[in-house]
Parts: sequence; structure tokens; C-alpha cells
Amino acid sequence: MTNFGAGAATLDAPARTPPFPGLEPLYTEDTTLMTWFRVDDGLHAHMKAVRAGVPAMGLWALAGSWSSNQLTDGWVPDYIAARLDTDYREHAAALVRAGLWVEDEQGGDKGWRFHQWGEHQPSAESVLVKREAARERMRRVREHRNAGSQDVRANVHENFAGSAPNPDPTRPDLKEPSSSNGLFEEPPKPSTPKPGSDDDPNWARFWAAYPKKTSKKTARLRWASAIKQKHDPEEIILGAQRYAERVKRERIEYRYVKHPDGWLNGELWRDEAPPPGLYPPMNAPYRGQPGVAESNAPRRIPRQDICPKHRGQRAGRCGLCRAEAHGTRKEVTADA
Repeated sequence: MTNFGAGAATLDAPARTPPFPGLEPLYTEDTTLMTWFRVDDGLHAHMKAVRAGVPAMGLWALAGSWSSNQLTDGWVPDYIAARLDTDYREHAAALVRAGLWVEDEQGGDKGWRFHQWGEHQPSAESVLVKREAARERMRRVREHRNAGSQDVRANVHENFAGSAPNPDPTRPDLKEPSSSNGLFEEPPKPSTPKPGSDDDPNWARFWAAYPKKTSKKTARLRWASAIKQKHDPEEIILGAQRYAERVKRERIEYRYVKHPDGWLNGELWRDEAPPPGLYPPMNAPYRGQPGVAESNAPRRIPRQDICPKHRGQRAGRCGLCRAEAHGTRKEVTADA
């Protein structure tokens, strides 16, 4: 939405002579507060504006600026319209036909009123309330400034007079912020690091404890999402430490270790660690290898259970004998 200023002035600006009597802008005490006549940036294509025509829309814009400045809530008397446009009657009639203005009378004066002014423009009451709040704000600022300047002037006067050769100890120290009334002082807010950033100490602890250092960028996002969901970072870190101990204890191969982003996304820190010894190590030596305990050595087939035809095969379970019975094996030897 594009806003057109309603003509507020500043205190330091030179006095301006209004071009026409009755069109004087409404000057206010507060230099930072002014009224605005709001115009949508799609006005050029609106059917009402197209129907009214460009000359009539010029009267409409000037009258809206005047009404916003004078706080008339969209009321434009006929003598003001005559000051703004020499062909005001023709153009005002076009605005009425287009539905932008409505003929109205106020205080015995005939004129026009903007259609649906209150739905698109601030009311005079709301503007006055904001101005009063701004005046009160500026009054407090001036009191604060005047209080400090009076103390300094009093001390300087005493020094020049000779009654106080040294500065008065009550003189405010400019090196330290004054706390006389606290209008502009706010307690320093503790800076909270962004979750997952390099300044986040909990993230650094988690990353150091987790056994697999991959997908760090995605893991940062998963960590920040978990923290935003009010998960306890200490619980997540303890879960990562438990998982790292399990990987070390069970000697899980690196390729089978879960990625940190998937581990965080699945909230696997809630999983309970399996009891020690429940799962054998994945890379444990195969039984029968040198150095393996006898209890893990491969069991030998008892003599009475050996197949009489084929050595190394168990009787009743010999696959070679079954192959001969079905005729799938042509040559069967005892040493096979």
C-alpha cells in the first residue's frame, strides 16, 4: 500500500503560507507524528477510479489529503472542494456516480463524504490518542534531559565562582550510565546461543560424544528441532554417550553405526540400552580360530553317527546318500 503524506510540518521548518484560506495544515507539537492519507497501489486499475476519470481522481486525492490532515473523518465541504478544483462540481458528481463519494451535509455546510472512510483510514479519535501518547513520551524525555543538564550547569557555576575548586562529587559521571530515573535503561539480556550453532555448548558436547561424525549440517537442524520441541539436551547427550559405549562394547562396524541426523530424528536417545552380553560382538572371531576358547570350537561328529559311505557326513542326514537315491549323482566314491 502506498501512503501519501497529509502535510505535517516540523518545528524547525520556516512558516509556510497556505495557498488558499481554509487549507492551512494542522500543525502539531510533536514533530515525529503526522497523519497520512492511505492509497492502495492498485487504485489505478480499480473500476471505480477508472469510471470516475483522471481529473476527478485528482480532486479525490487532494481532498483525501486535506481530510486526513484536518481530521474530518472523510468529510469535505463544498467550499474546500472549490479551493482545490475549479471544476469541482463536475468532478464531484463523477465521484458520486462512481461510488467514491456520498453527498452529505454537516453543520449547515453542504459537501461530500468519502465512501467507507473508516475501513481504510485512521479515525480522528485514534490519531488524537496517538498524539497525546507521543506528547507524554516527549515530555518525559525533556524532563530527563533537563535534569541532567541542570546538574552540570550548577557545578560549572560553582567552579567559576571559586566556591568549589574541584568538581562536585555528586556531579554525574559520564563514563558510567546514569540511573536517575531509568527511563531509557534496560537490564542487559543474557544472550542465548542459537541451538545447533558453534556457540551452543550442548551441541558441541553431543557432537563430541556421538560415535559417528557424518551429516553434520543435517544433524545441526535435527538438534535445533529437538531443542525447540522442549527436549532436554542433557537427556540427548546421555543417550549419545550410552550409544557410543554400546558401539565400543559390541564392536559394531563403523558402516552399521547410525547417522547422527537419523538418530536425532528418531529420538533414539529414549531407547533403553540392551543388557551387556545379550548380543555378541559383530566382528567376534569365528569359533575354531586359533586362540578361541574350546567351548566355542566346532563340534565333532561322534564315530557311531558317521555315514558309512561318506566320511564327514552324519548318518541319516547325508546329502550324498540322498542324491544317489534320487539318481542325481552318477559317481559316488567313499572318499567323496
